Amino acid sequence: MENLQYLMNTVIAFLPKDLDTMKAQFDVIVEASKTFVGEIVWQDPIIVGALSIVFVLFMTVFMIRKSLVLLVVYALLLLGAALAPLAAHTRLAEIEVLKQAPIASKDYFQPEGIFVFLFTSVPCILIAVLAIFMSYIRVIMAIRHSSQYQKVMQRGATGPVSCPTKLPEPVKADKVENKTEPAKKKGKKNGRSKKLD
Repeated sequence: MENLQYLMNTVIAFLPKDLDTMKAQFDVIVEASKTFVGEIVWQDPIIVGALSIVFVLFMTVFMIRKSLVLLVVYALLLLGAALAPLAAHTRLAEIEVLKQAPIASKDYFQPEGIFVFLFTSVPCILIAVLAIFMSYIRVIMAIRHSSQYQKVMQRGATGPVSCPTKLPEPVKADKVENKTEPAKKKGKKNGRSKKLD
């Protein structure tokens, strides 16, 4: 019991310092992101291209929503794609073409890595979370469907399953009327007699 109390006190002693440090780092990231977004020229081709890629990644989730395996694999690929640009940020910042006038009006690759964070990592993580959520919904629907199927099969083994819709009653022979219509004459002149001069 004393060991457990000592362990809890040790964890509590370190916890507030770590939370304060994490909160301070989070505040720095939020402030840097706000200033970066305020300085963006939204018509730059690099910004339009990054947003277009994010849109395509987002729509891909809805195109593959019916396949559970594809959703899970896509979510894992997106999580890898979220981490790769952060690791390769220094290499991206060295590419001079991405900083010049036809593609960008200013240098978006700051030392903080805010561009890579906001335009690749955050959207990839959010889309991956959406894909995982959709796969979770698919699993729940499959389990629900299978349990309903099992209930129907159990009812079928114990007795007949009632039909949820009412079937039409068969028509009796005495209610059917045979209506025969005389054959219609063809043309207008068949019933008239010809007048002779």
